[in-house]
Amino acid sequence: MELAMQLRAARAARTALVDALPGPDDLGEAYRLAFDSLDDAQPAAFKLGGTNARTRAVFGVERPYFGPLNADEVHESGAILHPEAFINPVVEPEIVICFSGGWDARTDRRDPAVLAAGLDWVALGLEVPDTPLPNPAEAGVAALLTDRCAVGSLVIGDRLSPEQLLDLERGQVRMRLSDGRVSEAQDDCSPIGGVLASVADCLQVLGECGQVLPAGCPVATGGLAPALPIDKADRVVAELAGQRVDFCFQPG
Repeated sequence: MELAMQLRAARAARTALVDALPGPDDLGEAYRLAFDSLDDAQPAAFKLGGTNARTRAVFGVERPYFGPLNADEVHESGAILHPEAFINPVVEPEIVICFSGGWDARTDRRDPAVLAAGLDWVALGLEVPDTPLPNPAEAGVAALLTDRCAVGSLVIGDRLSPEQLLDLERGQVRMRLSDGRVSEAQDDCSPIGGVLASVADCLQVLGECGQVLPAGCPVATGGLAPALPIDKADRVVAELAGQRVDFCFQPG
């Protein structure tokens, strides 16, 4: 409980922690603390982590993990985000999906083909992870989950038909920052088994926590390219399979 209180105070003050307390011993407790820290009655979106080889190696996990977002953390393409609302933000391109119906709390793993049939839309998105933790990898995955998986903001592009998911998965993403830096797709950033396989894994974890995925709740499915710090950029653009999503990063 102490780390959760530390994180809440640090986020309110927009300051990084110098000496973070240890995370819970149990990941289930970390998830419970994450849901307890939501401002809203239920999540407005979810972000997944540990969906590719890169993040699994960093955090030493074998399964994906997730964090819930509040409504004011979810934005449309073209949004203006304010630097003063963040602590140590980075940005990464992701595929976002949404189901027309909800998924109940089941502990068995659903077939990705069943999930495909339930899709409402897919989109290209930009996720902005942010956390007071000074070194999330060193703090460990339980601490990260307590902080809602380093939640910052999620920017979602145009909604596409479910059939276009395959185009997004096969495409080569490119993210550009206004200061000239570029991040592009790398082999160790591809979702292991594909986007829907990662979502199936996370729905299983969600069920083990006794949580549901509400209908119409977007899911950001993990970074497609290495994340970049955005403290020196004022605009971020990502392009993939003919789709584009962007936001401005400007003082309010």
